[in-house]
Amino acid sequence: MKLNVPIHLTILKHRKNERPVVLGTKNIEWRQILYHNQVEVNAEISPVSLTTQGTLGRITLNLDLVPLLQRAEMMMQDSVEK
Repeated sequence: MKLNVPIHLTILKHRKNERPVVLGTKNIEWRQILYHNQVEVNAEISPVSLTTQGTLGRITLNLDLVPLLQRAEMMMQDSVEK
C-alpha cells in the first residue's frame, strides 16, 4: 500500500441466500499510525444510495501497529504528511 492511499471501508448488508448490498463507504486516513503506535479514528459513514439523506452513522476504529514500535523506530510526522 502506498502512503497516500487511504483505507477504503465498505459497509455491507448480508441476508441468507441473497447477494450482499453495499450500504455505505468511507475513506479512512491511516498514515498517522506511522508516527503514533495507536490511533483512534471516528468516521461518519456516507450512504451509497442517493435516496438516503444524511449519514448511516458513526464508527470508531482503533488502529494499532503490531508489533508496537519504539519511538526511535517510528517515522517523523513531517515525512508522513507530505
